[in-house]
Amino acid sequence: MRAVIPCKEMRSPGWRIFAFVLILASSSVFGQAATPITWRALLAAGKVEDARKLCEENARSPIPRTQADGFKCLANVVLQGKDGVAIRANESGGGTIEAGYADDATAQAVKYLTSGIAVTPQDVTIHQGRLWLLMSARRYDEMMAALEESISLYKGKDPTGVWVSYSADLMNAGNHRTAIRSLKLLEEKLPADYRVQGNLSAAYAYNKEDDAALGHARQAVALAPKDPINAWNLGRILEYMNRLTEAEQAYVKALSLEADSFGGKTDPARQCIYAELLVEKLKTPERLCGSPGAGCAAYADRCKKRERD
Repeated sequence: MRAVIPCKEMRSPGWRIFAFVLILASSSVFGQAATPITWRALLAAGKVEDARKLCEENARSPIPRTQADGFKCLANVVLQGKDGVAIRANESGGGTIEAGYADDATAQAVKYLTSGIAVTPQDVTIHQGRLWLLMSARRYDEMMAALEESISLYKGKDPTGVWVSYSADLMNAGNHRTAIRSLKLLEEKLPADYRVQGNLSAAYAYNKEDDAALGHARQAVALAPKDPINAWNLGRILEYMNRLTEAEQAYVKALSLEADSFGGKTDPARQCIYAELLVEKLKTPERLCGSPGAGCAAYADRCKKRERD
């Protein structure tokens, strides 16, 4: 299997608790801090109808933040008891057994979240909840439309960082073509960003579209030349293309950047990939000792013997 590392940004905590129920994060900025705690407590206690009544009341509030919180709550209410397990095919020819929700419940929850976004478009958690729900249901055309809308509406801090992690989730599920669709939207709608280019490179590499992967990998390195993962991924793609001398140069750069960032330490697996390139593919074992791959356990005896000699 090819190993190119996609960027995975941190998301807001506290999304899902209790049997895959979508509980969207709220904070004191919503005005009535006790309200979200109350409906969450009601759902946790299994008092779904009591929660529904409270949420419907909030959704009619003239206060936008309270109204949006009501829509968040209603999205959770309609998902109660609608979760299950299904076998889902992916774009790589495989499949997984996944938890999800009934189609009708998913559709209604998405409508409520969309209503919440209309009221408070700068509440990023509602955007994230809608995208996660559509992604988990494999409703990818709707997800792309929702992502495009969210990109246009949300103006908060680091929007690329907010949206890019979905491409990593899609790739991890074997849906690389849909990951590319999401990244192309980010590339088109937002300023140039190394995370987008790096993940495009990873997605194309997984699909064995090496020319496209290489182009995006070079763009990622150009946008963030001191990022070790970008340099490493460039080396991986070059090695896949059998451009071994260029791959070695990229690996050396990546391992040097990694050492600079982590107090002289580098990842043992990457050390061994570089060592294997030198010994097995470039046929230059004499260059291993003293190189960034010298610490690889699989080749440690070579350098110990050389020291004894």
